[in-house]
Amino acid sequence: MIWSFIIKSLLKSGDKMKKIYYILTLLIILLTFTACDVSVLTNQKKVAVEQPKIVTKNTKENKQNQIKNTQSDKIKSSTHNKDYVLEINKNNKDLGEESSISSKSESKKEISKQNSPVKEKESDKDKVAKGKKEQEELSNSDKPLNENKKFDANPISKDVENINPKEEKAEPIINADKEDKTKQTVTQQSIALQKLDDLYNQGKLSSTLIQLEKSFSQNNYRGDIGQEKLYNVKSGKGKVMISTPHSTSHIREGNVKVVDIYTGSIGLLLQDLTGTHLIYTTKQGEDANYIEDGQYKEYLKQYIDDNNIELVLDLHGMSSSKETDIDLGTVNGKSISQSKVDIISSLFSDSGVKNVSVNRYFTANYKGTVTHYTYSHTKAESIQIEINRSHRNPRENEEKVYLLLKSLITIIESNS
Repeated sequence: MIWSFIIKSLLKSGDKMKKIYYILTLLIILLTFTACDVSVLTNQKKVAVEQPKIVTKNTKENKQNQIKNTQSDKIKSSTHNKDYVLEINKNNKDLGEESSISSKSESKKEISKQNSPVKEKESDKDKVAKGKKEQEELSNSDKPLNENKKFDANPISKDVENINPKEEKAEPIINADKEDKTKQTVTQQSIALQKLDDLYNQGKLSSTLIQLEKSFSQNNYRGDIGQEKLYNVKSGKGKVMISTPHSTSHIREGNVKVVDIYTGSIGLLLQDLTGTHLIYTTKQGEDANYIEDGQYKEYLKQYIDDNNIELVLDLHGMSSSKETDIDLGTVNGKSISQSKVDIISSLFSDSGVKNVSVNRYFTANYKGTVTHYTYSHTKAESIQIEINRSHRNPRENEEKVYLLLKSLITIIESNS
Protein backbone atom coordinates (compact mmCIF):
# COMPACT_ATOMS: atom_id res chain seq x y z
CA MET A 1 0.00 0.00 0.00
CA ILE A 2 2.81 2.43 0.89
CA TRP A 3 4.68 1.66 -2.33
CA SER A 4 1.64 2.21 -4.53
CA PHE A 5 0.77 5.52 -2.77
CA ILE A 6 4.32 6.91 -3.23
CA ILE A 7 4.50 5.88 -6.89
CA LYS A 8 1.10 7.43 -7.68
CA SER A 9 2.08 10.67 -5.92
CA LEU A 10 5.28 10.93 -8.06
CA LEU A 11 3.34 10.47 -11.27
CA LYS A 12 0.67 13.00 -10.41
CA SER A 13 2.90 15.68 -8.90
CA GLY A 14 4.23 18.40 -11.22
CA ASP A 15 6.33 20.05 -8.60
CA LYS A 16 10.00 19.01 -8.72
CA MET A 17 10.51 19.51 -5.03
CA LYS A 18 7.70 17.10 -4.19
CA LYS A 19 9.12 14.55 -6.60
CA ILE A 20 12.51 14.79 -4.88
CA TYR A 21 10.79 14.40 -1.50
CA TYR A 22 8.92 11.29 -2.60
CA ILE A 23 12.05 9.76 -4.13
CA LEU A 24 14.03 10.29 -0.89
CA THR A 25 11.20 8.82 1.12
CA LEU A 26 11.15 5.81 -1.17
CA LEU A 27 14.93 5.31 -0.77
CA ILE A 28 14.70 5.60 3.00
CA ILE A 29 11.99 2.96 3.05
CA LEU A 30 14.05 0.65 0.81
CA LEU A 31 17.13 1.09 2.97
CA THR A 32 15.08 0.39 6.09
CA PHE A 33 13.69 -2.90 4.71
CA THR A 34 17.12 -3.93 3.49
CA ALA A 35 18.61 -3.29 6.93
CA CYS A 36 15.83 -5.39 8.53
CA ASP A 37 16.47 -8.29 6.17
CA VAL A 38 20.19 -8.16 6.86
CA SER A 39 19.63 -8.12 10.63
CA VAL A 40 17.27 -11.12 10.38
CA LEU A 41 19.82 -13.12 8.39
CA THR A 42 22.54 -12.20 10.83
CA ASN A 43 20.45 -13.32 13.79
CA GLN A 44 19.70 -16.66 12.09
CA LYS A 45 23.42 -17.24 11.50
CA LYS A 46 24.15 -16.39 15.15
CA VAL A 47 21.50 -18.89 16.34
CA ALA A 48 22.92 -21.57 14.04
CA VAL A 49 26.41 -20.91 15.37
CA GLU A 50 25.36 -20.69 19.04
CA GLN A 51 23.35 -23.97 19.08
CA PRO A 52 26.46 -26.21 19.06
CA LYS A 53 27.87 -24.01 21.81
CA ILE A 54 24.73 -24.62 23.90
CA VAL A 55 24.98 -28.35 23.27
CA THR A 56 28.64 -28.23 24.16
CA LYS A 57 27.84 -26.28 27.28
CA ASN A 58 25.10 -28.72 28.25
CA THR A 59 27.46 -31.63 27.64
CA LYS A 60 30.05 -30.03 29.90
CA GLU A 61 27.41 -29.47 32.58
CA ASN A 62 26.28 -33.11 32.29
CA LYS A 63 29.85 -34.31 32.64
CA GLN A 64 30.32 -32.10 35.68
CA ASN A 65 27.09 -33.48 37.20
CA GLN A 66 28.23 -37.05 36.47
CA ILE A 67 31.57 -36.31 38.10
CA LYS A 68 29.78 -34.92 41.15
CA ASN A 69 27.46 -37.96 41.31
CA THR A 70 30.43 -40.29 40.94
CA GLN A 71 32.23 -38.46 43.72
CA SER A 72 29.16 -38.69 45.98
CA ASP A 73 28.82 -42.41 45.18
CA LYS A 74 32.47 -42.85 46.07
CA ILE A 75 31.85 -41.05 49.32
CA LYS A 76 28.90 -43.34 50.13
CA SER A 77 30.78 -46.41 49.00
CA SER A 78 33.87 -45.47 50.93
CA THR A 79 31.74 -44.73 53.99
CA HIS A 80 30.09 -48.15 53.63
CA ASN A 81 33.46 -49.76 53.15
CA LYS A 82 34.74 -47.96 56.19
CA ASP A 83 31.84 -49.31 58.30
CA TYR A 84 32.35 -52.76 56.82
CA VAL A 85 36.05 -52.58 57.60
CA LEU A 86 35.27 -51.51 61.13
CA GLU A 87 32.93 -54.50 61.48
CA ILE A 88 35.54 -56.92 60.15
CA ASN A 89 38.20 -55.34 62.31
CA LYS A 90 35.90 -55.76 65.30
CA ASN A 91 35.22 -59.48 64.69
CA ASN A 92 38.75 -60.37 63.65
CA LYS A 93 40.79 -58.16 65.94
CA ASP A 94 42.59 -61.13 67.50
CA LEU A 95 43.58 -62.40 64.06
CA GLY A 96 45.28 -59.06 63.19
CA GLU A 97 44.13 -58.85 59.59
CA GLU A 98 46.29 -56.19 57.91
CA SER A 99 44.12 -56.12 54.80
CA SER A 100 41.11 -54.77 56.67
CA ILE A 101 43.26 -52.10 58.34
CA SER A 102 44.69 -50.92 55.01
CA SER A 103 41.21 -50.84 53.47
CA LYS A 104 40.04 -48.68 56.32
CA SER A 105 42.92 -46.21 55.84
CA GLU A 106 42.21 -45.98 52.10
CA SER A 107 38.54 -45.28 52.75
CA LYS A 108 39.58 -42.50 55.18
CA LYS A 109 41.80 -40.89 52.50
CA GLU A 110 38.95 -40.85 50.00
CA ILE A 111 36.61 -39.28 52.53
CA SER A 112 39.20 -36.63 53.49
CA LYS A 113 39.22 -35.36 49.89
CA GLN A 114 35.55 -34.39 50.00
CA ASN A 115 33.91 -31.05 50.92
CA SER A 116 34.09 -31.34 54.72
CA PRO A 117 37.19 -33.29 55.63
CA VAL A 118 37.27 -32.13 59.24
CA LYS A 119 33.77 -33.47 59.98
CA GLU A 120 34.46 -36.77 58.19
CA LYS A 121 37.62 -37.32 60.24
CA GLU A 122 35.74 -36.60 63.40
CA SER A 123 32.99 -39.09 62.42
CA ASP A 124 35.68 -41.70 61.66
CA LYS A 125 37.09 -41.31 65.15
CA ASP A 126 33.63 -41.68 66.63
CA LYS A 127 33.00 -44.86 64.62
CA VAL A 128 36.40 -46.29 65.47
CA ALA A 129 35.69 -45.64 69.14
CA LYS A 130 32.27 -47.22 68.75
CA GLY A 131 33.84 -50.21 67.02
CA LYS A 132 36.35 -50.65 69.87
CA LYS A 133 33.52 -50.44 72.37
CA GLU A 134 31.51 -53.08 70.51
CA GLN A 135 34.63 -55.27 70.27
CA GLU A 136 35.04 -55.06 74.04
CA GLU A 137 31.37 -55.99 74.55
CA LEU A 138 31.75 -58.89 72.12
CA SER A 139 34.86 -60.18 73.88
CA ASN A 140 33.13 -59.83 77.25
CA SER A 141 30.14 -61.87 75.99
CA ASP A 142 32.47 -64.85 75.42
CA LYS A 143 33.52 -64.84 79.06
CA PRO A 144 31.61 -67.03 81.55
CA LEU A 145 28.85 -65.34 83.48
CA ASN A 146 29.68 -64.06 86.91
CA GLU A 147 28.83 -66.71 89.46
CA ASN A 148 27.22 -64.09 91.67
CA LYS A 149 24.85 -63.03 88.89
CA LYS A 150 21.80 -65.10 88.04
CA PHE A 151 20.76 -65.23 84.41
CA ASP A 152 17.01 -64.93 83.91
CA ALA A 153 16.13 -66.53 80.58
CA ASN A 154 12.42 -65.94 81.05
CA PRO A 155 11.40 -62.45 79.84
CA ILE A 156 8.16 -62.65 81.83
CA SER A 157 8.24 -60.64 85.03
CA LYS A 158 8.66 -62.50 88.29
CA ASP A 159 5.33 -61.20 89.56
CA VAL A 160 3.48 -62.80 86.67
CA GLU A 161 5.62 -65.93 86.86
CA ASN A 162 4.81 -66.53 90.53
CA ILE A 163 1.04 -66.11 90.26
CA ASN A 164 0.49 -69.88 90.54
CA PRO A 165 3.87 -71.57 91.02
CA LYS A 166 2.50 -74.90 92.25
CA GLU A 167 0.42 -75.60 89.15
CA GLU A 168 3.21 -74.64 86.75
CA LYS A 169 5.72 -76.94 88.47
CA ALA A 170 3.35 -79.91 88.83
CA GLU A 171 3.03 -80.76 85.12
CA PRO A 172 6.77 -81.00 84.31
CA ILE A 173 7.28 -83.32 87.29
CA ILE A 174 4.52 -85.65 86.08
CA ASN A 175 5.87 -85.62 82.54
CA ALA A 176 9.35 -86.33 83.85
CA ASP A 177 8.05 -89.41 85.67
CA LYS A 178 6.36 -90.62 82.50
CA GLU A 179 9.51 -90.08 80.47
CA ASP A 180 11.57 -91.97 83.06
CA LYS A 181 9.18 -94.93 82.96
CA THR A 182 9.26 -94.95 79.15
CA LYS A 183 13.07 -94.83 79.14
CA GLN A 184 13.19 -97.70 81.64
CA THR A 185 10.87 -99.83 79.48
CA VAL A 186 12.84 -99.13 76.32
CA THR A 187 16.10 -99.88 78.13
CA GLN A 188 14.79 -103.19 79.46
CA GLN A 189 13.55 -104.19 76.02
CA SER A 190 16.81 -103.33 74.35
CA ILE A 191 18.79 -105.20 77.00
CA ALA A 192 17.03 -108.51 76.23
CA LEU A 193 17.59 -108.15 72.49
CA GLN A 194 21.16 -106.99 73.05
CA LYS A 195 21.92 -110.06 75.13
CA LEU A 196 20.47 -112.26 72.40
CA ASP A 197 22.55 -110.46 69.75
CA ASP A 198 25.68 -110.91 71.85
CA LEU A 199 25.08 -114.65 72.16
CA TYR A 200 24.48 -115.00 68.44
CA ASN A 201 27.36 -112.78 67.29
CA GLN A 202 29.79 -114.51 69.64
CA GLY A 203 28.72 -117.93 68.38
CA LYS A 204 27.40 -118.96 71.80
CA LEU A 205 23.68 -119.24 71.06
CA SER A 206 23.76 -122.89 69.97
CA SER A 207 25.96 -124.02 72.86
CA THR A 208 23.75 -122.15 75.35
CA LEU A 209 20.58 -123.84 74.11
CA ILE A 210 22.27 -127.27 73.98
CA GLN A 211 23.43 -126.86 77.57
CA LEU A 212 19.93 -125.81 78.72
CA GLU A 213 18.40 -128.74 76.84
CA LYS A 214 20.44 -131.28 78.86
CA SER A 215 18.07 -131.04 81.85
CA PHE A 216 15.30 -132.31 79.56
CA SER A 217 17.28 -134.70 77.37
CA GLN A 218 18.67 -136.69 80.30
CA ASN A 219 17.37 -140.23 80.71
CA ASN A 220 16.51 -140.42 77.03
CA TYR A 221 14.36 -137.29 77.24
CA ARG A 222 12.46 -138.52 80.24
CA GLY A 223 13.97 -135.61 82.11
CA ASP A 224 14.75 -135.47 85.80
CA ILE A 225 12.84 -138.55 86.86
CA GLY A 226 13.84 -137.96 90.47
CA GLN A 227 11.74 -134.78 90.58
CA GLU A 228 8.66 -135.00 92.77
CA LYS A 229 6.58 -132.61 90.72
CA LEU A 230 5.85 -132.92 87.03
CA TYR A 231 6.32 -129.20 86.40
CA ASN A 232 8.38 -126.28 87.55
CA VAL A 233 7.63 -122.53 87.61
CA LYS A 234 10.00 -119.59 87.34
CA SER A 235 8.39 -116.43 88.64
CA GLY A 236 8.95 -113.28 86.65
CA LYS A 237 7.54 -109.87 85.86
CA GLY A 238 5.09 -108.45 83.39
CA LYS A 239 1.76 -109.76 82.11
CA VAL A 240 2.99 -112.55 79.79
CA MET A 241 3.63 -116.19 80.72
CA ILE A 242 5.48 -118.81 78.67
CA SER A 243 4.28 -122.42 78.76
CA THR A 244 6.21 -125.49 77.45
CA PRO A 245 4.16 -128.62 78.37
CA HIS A 246 6.11 -130.91 76.01
CA SER A 247 9.66 -130.16 77.19
CA THR A 248 10.14 -133.88 77.84
CA SER A 249 8.51 -137.04 76.49
CA HIS A 250 4.96 -137.56 77.80
CA ILE A 251 2.31 -140.22 78.03
CA ARG A 252 -0.96 -139.99 76.12
CA GLU A 253 -3.52 -142.77 76.57
CA GLY A 254 -0.81 -145.14 77.74
CA ASN A 255 1.56 -144.39 74.88
CA VAL A 256 4.82 -142.45 75.09
CA LYS A 257 4.81 -139.34 72.90
CA VAL A 258 8.06 -137.85 71.70
CA VAL A 259 9.35 -134.58 73.06
CA ASP A 260 9.04 -131.27 71.25
CA ILE A 261 12.82 -130.81 71.30
CA TYR A 262 14.29 -127.48 72.35
CA THR A 263 10.92 -126.01 73.39
CA GLY A 264 12.01 -126.38 77.04
CA SER A 265 15.45 -124.77 76.49
CA ILE A 266 13.88 -121.97 74.40
CA GLY A 267 11.48 -121.27 77.27
CA LEU A 268 14.33 -121.17 79.81
CA LEU A 269 16.41 -118.80 77.64
CA LEU A 270 13.45 -116.47 77.05
CA GLN A 271 12.82 -116.33 80.81
CA ASP A 272 16.48 -115.57 81.46
CA LEU A 273 16.63 -112.79 78.82
CA THR A 274 13.28 -111.08 79.46
CA GLY A 275 12.46 -111.99 83.09
CA THR A 276 8.99 -113.17 82.06
CA HIS A 277 6.97 -115.86 83.84
CA LEU A 278 7.55 -119.51 82.84
CA ILE A 279 5.99 -122.91 83.49
CA TYR A 280 7.50 -126.09 82.01
CA THR A 281 7.52 -129.88 82.51
CA THR A 282 10.58 -131.38 84.16
CA LYS A 283 10.02 -135.12 83.63
CA GLN A 284 7.98 -137.65 81.69
CA GLY A 285 4.39 -137.92 82.88
CA GLU A 286 0.88 -136.93 81.97
CA ASP A 287 0.33 -135.14 78.68
CA ALA A 288 -0.40 -131.68 80.02
CA ASN A 289 -1.70 -130.61 76.59
CA TYR A 290 -4.16 -133.48 76.30
CA ILE A 291 -5.91 -134.39 79.55
CA GLU A 292 -8.67 -131.97 80.48
CA ASP A 293 -7.36 -131.21 83.96
CA GLY A 294 -4.11 -132.47 85.55
CA GLN A 295 -1.40 -131.02 87.79
CA TYR A 296 0.16 -128.76 85.15
CA LYS A 297 -2.97 -126.86 84.11
CA GLU A 298 -4.41 -126.62 87.62
CA TYR A 299 -1.29 -124.91 88.91
CA LEU A 300 -1.17 -122.76 85.78
CA LYS A 301 -4.69 -121.49 86.51
CA GLN A 302 -3.78 -120.61 90.09
CA TYR A 303 -0.61 -118.79 89.02
CA ILE A 304 -2.46 -116.78 86.37
CA ASP A 305 -5.04 -115.63 88.92
CA ASP A 306 -2.46 -114.79 91.59
CA ASN A 307 -0.17 -112.79 89.27
CA ASN A 308 -2.71 -111.09 86.97
CA ILE A 309 -1.33 -112.75 83.85
CA GLU A 310 -3.00 -111.41 80.71
CA LEU A 311 -1.46 -113.52 77.94
CA VAL A 312 -0.17 -117.11 77.81
CA LEU A 313 2.16 -118.14 74.98
CA ASP A 314 2.00 -121.95 74.81
CA LEU A 315 5.04 -123.21 72.84
CA HIS A 316 4.96 -126.46 70.87
CA GLY A 317 6.90 -128.09 68.04
CA MET A 318 5.76 -129.36 64.66
CA SER A 319 7.77 -131.40 62.16
CA SER A 320 9.88 -129.86 59.43
CA SER A 321 7.52 -131.40 56.85
CA LYS A 322 4.95 -128.70 57.58
CA GLU A 323 4.91 -125.90 55.01
CA THR A 324 4.82 -123.02 57.49
CA ASP A 325 7.40 -121.79 59.98
CA ILE A 326 4.80 -120.87 62.60
CA ASP A 327 1.19 -122.01 62.99
CA LEU A 328 -0.92 -120.08 65.50
CA GLY A 329 -3.81 -121.89 67.24
CA THR A 330 -6.55 -119.66 68.61
CA VAL A 331 -9.45 -122.08 69.29
CA ASN A 332 -10.82 -120.78 66.00
CA GLY A 333 -10.57 -117.17 67.16
CA LYS A 334 -12.02 -117.62 70.68
CA SER A 335 -8.93 -117.65 72.88
CA ILE A 336 -7.46 -114.30 71.78
CA SER A 337 -8.59 -111.17 69.96
CA GLN A 338 -8.05 -110.97 66.23
CA SER A 339 -6.20 -107.67 66.56
CA LYS A 340 -3.65 -109.27 68.87
CA VAL A 341 -3.26 -112.23 66.48
CA ASP A 342 -2.52 -109.76 63.69
CA ILE A 343 0.08 -108.02 65.83
CA ILE A 344 1.78 -111.28 66.78
CA SER A 345 1.85 -112.41 63.14
CA SER A 346 3.36 -109.11 62.03
CA LEU A 347 5.98 -109.21 64.80
CA PHE A 348 7.08 -112.65 63.61
CA SER A 349 7.28 -111.39 60.04
CA ASP A 350 9.11 -108.18 60.98
CA SER A 351 11.71 -110.18 62.91
CA GLY A 352 12.47 -112.47 59.97
CA VAL A 353 10.07 -115.40 60.48
CA LYS A 354 8.02 -114.77 57.36
CA ASN A 355 5.82 -117.83 56.83
CA VAL A 356 3.15 -117.64 59.54
CA SER A 357 -0.25 -119.34 59.37
CA VAL A 358 -3.26 -119.25 61.70
CA ASN A 359 -5.28 -122.39 62.62
CA ARG A 360 -3.94 -124.24 59.60
CA TYR A 361 -2.55 -127.39 61.28
CA PHE A 362 -3.28 -126.98 65.00
CA THR A 363 -6.31 -125.00 66.14
CA ALA A 364 -6.05 -125.81 69.90
CA ASN A 365 -9.77 -126.43 69.76
CA TYR A 366 -9.59 -129.56 71.91
CA LYS A 367 -10.61 -128.94 75.54
CA GLY A 368 -7.47 -130.61 76.96
CA THR A 369 -5.06 -128.13 75.32
CA VAL A 370 -3.40 -125.53 77.52
CA THR A 371 -4.72 -122.77 75.25
CA HIS A 372 -8.33 -123.93 75.45
CA TYR A 373 -8.11 -124.53 79.21
CA THR A 374 -6.67 -121.07 79.84
CA TYR A 375 -9.34 -119.46 77.65
CA SER A 376 -12.20 -121.31 79.37
CA HIS A 377 -10.96 -121.22 83.01
CA THR A 378 -9.18 -117.85 83.36
CA LYS A 379 -9.50 -114.25 82.21
CA ALA A 380 -6.20 -114.36 80.36
CA GLU A 381 -5.89 -114.60 76.60
CA SER A 382 -3.92 -117.54 75.22
CA ILE A 383 -2.42 -118.72 71.94
CA GLN A 384 -0.78 -121.99 70.87
CA ILE A 385 2.44 -121.40 68.93
CA GLU A 386 3.54 -124.39 66.87
CA ILE A 387 7.18 -123.96 65.79
CA ASN A 388 8.68 -125.73 62.80
CA ARG A 389 11.65 -127.95 63.72
CA SER A 390 13.91 -125.91 61.41
CA HIS A 391 13.41 -122.92 63.74
CA ARG A 392 13.93 -124.90 66.97
CA ASN A 393 17.07 -126.98 66.47
CA PRO A 394 20.29 -124.91 66.73
CA ARG A 395 22.34 -127.84 65.48
CA GLU A 396 20.57 -127.59 62.13
CA ASN A 397 20.16 -123.82 61.63
CA GLU A 398 21.31 -121.40 64.29
CA GLU A 399 20.18 -118.31 62.34
CA LYS A 400 16.56 -119.47 62.18
CA VAL A 401 16.58 -120.17 65.91
CA TYR A 402 17.98 -116.68 66.48
CA LEU A 403 15.15 -115.14 64.41
CA LEU A 404 12.58 -117.16 66.36
CA LEU A 405 13.93 -115.98 69.71
CA LYS A 406 14.08 -112.39 68.46
CA SER A 407 10.41 -112.62 67.45
CA LEU A 408 9.31 -114.11 70.77
CA ILE A 409 11.22 -111.50 72.78
CA THR A 410 9.54 -108.73 70.79
CA ILE A 411 6.11 -110.32 71.35
CA ILE A 412 6.73 -110.69 75.09
CA GLU A 413 7.91 -107.11 75.50
CA SER A 414 5.12 -105.62 73.40
CA ASN A 415 2.51 -107.28 75.65
CA SER A 416 4.17 -106.77 79.06
